[in-house]
Amino acid sequence: MPIRICENGWPTGPGRSEQAQARTLETVVRTVAGQAAALNLDGYTLFALRDADSRGDTLFHGFGLLRDDHTRKAAFEAYRRLIAELGPATRRGSGC
Repeated sequence: MPIRICENGWPTGPGRSEQAQARTLETVVRTVAGQAAALNLDGYTLFALRDADSRGDTLFHGFGLLRDDHTRKAAFEAYRRLIAELGPATRRGSGC
């Protein structure tokens, strides 16, 4: 039975830097990709593209790869690089 990892993420906010979010994202995505065949993983989805409230003071405000004004966090570029490197070969260079 295939397994899909859904709504995964690491928030930014008080005590959680944007650099830590990018590092954690890279570690998790590389681990998932490395175990995909052995565990029959067929998908991975982030929790949120954009923060709910980038200045919010609880964990649930800052899960996005973008701030609430749509400016990019460090994790946005990290995720783009990971998709280009680890994503399906059929999509590379296809403009998708």
